Amino acid sequence: MEIKKVGDLASLIKEGDIVGIFGPAGAGKTSFALRICNEMGKKNYYTKYFSTEHPSFEIDFILAKWNLNPSYFEIYDKFEEVKVKGEGISVEGVIGKKKKQVLVIDSITSLLLPETFLKEKMDMKRVLEIIESIRKEVREGGILIMTIDTQLLPIEVLEKLKEMCTVKIEIEDAGEYKFVKVNTAEVSFSGYVNKKGEFEWK
Repeated sequence: MEIKKVGDLASLIKEGDIVGIFGPAGAGKTSFALRICNEMGKKNYYTKYFSTEHPSFEIDFILAKWNLNPSYFEIYDKFEEVKVKGEGISVEGVIGKKKKQVLVIDSITSLLLPETFLKEKMDMKRVLEIIESIRKEVREGGILIMTIDTQLLPIEVLEKLKEMCTVKIEIEDAGEYKFVKVNTAEVSFSGYVNKKGEFEWK
């Protein structure tokens, strides 16, 4: 298995995976997610992308910048379709009937913040319920990808999210490069990504 560019990380993802893309604001989490999904589109996966932060024109810019195929994506830039209910978050009726589907929540941080900072004591059970309620909406064979801001969530929440993710991609800024660490059940490696989105092994 040879990883040459960001999109190649899609080869590490299998049906049923929960993928966490971790990093600070501006690290490129959204770009990584969309480039990975573009490669999965070539394998007949279809992406439903829900943004809690980015307007659609920003997503369109990323698609154009990296020459991604817009037919692989359905973009929801307003999170109105995803309603927070007492038992968690429901995207019922929005996921659609396609079997091989990728659901992207960008970012899960915005959904978890009210469950952490707005209370004297964080309710970890509630946080887990939110994640699980989203996961249940991904159809059999589907994949859940979450972007996670490492600067805003408490350490205990970040650690729990990492435990839940079967594929972990951690991004750090390193000058002109991005330092990326990848962990799955099968492989673990790290490397630098240049401005062209290519891995350079130093």
